[in-house]
Amino acid sequence: MILSNAISRSTSAALTLVLLGGTTAQPEMPQIHGSGTTNPSKCIWKIMDMFNDRSKLPIRMTYRAVGSGTGQYEFIGEQNGFVPYNDFGAGDIPISTADYNKLVVDNNKEIIHVPFVIGAVNFFHSVSGFDVEDDEAGLNLSACTLAKVCRTI
Repeated sequence: MILSNAISRSTSAALTLVLLGGTTAQPEMPQIHGSGTTNPSKCIWKIMDMFNDRSKLPIRMTYRAVGSGTGQYEFIGEQNGFVPYNDFGAGDIPISTADYNKLVVDNNKEIIHVPFVIGAVNFFHSVSGFDVEDDEAGLNLSACTLAKVCRTI
């Protein structure tokens, strides 16, 4: 997950006050919006629900499961003068060095890159002639062989 300073200091402070039960004079409702990969979407939505349930004041958080590429595109905001369309993006792959350099080096933006969820990945095959009930006659792949198969895709 990548986060930007688009989560303004005031929003961060208000969110901290909300979560800690502090009071302020009619604070603006904190809002945090993100988009990205579909894999952890249920986890992200659950975390957002927990924040909403535990906060003392209303907060608005959204996550659109639109795919890693779209999440990074919206977070980088290159077509928007490098102003992100959202506060965080989630992806199956890290932000590329080129995109990182565009943001941090060329445009003086600050980001935090946080690995946060590990999801299961399954492997399916349609190779005929193997008895799935018979372990000896079935298709047996070592982790190394499977890695070599996936590397060629």
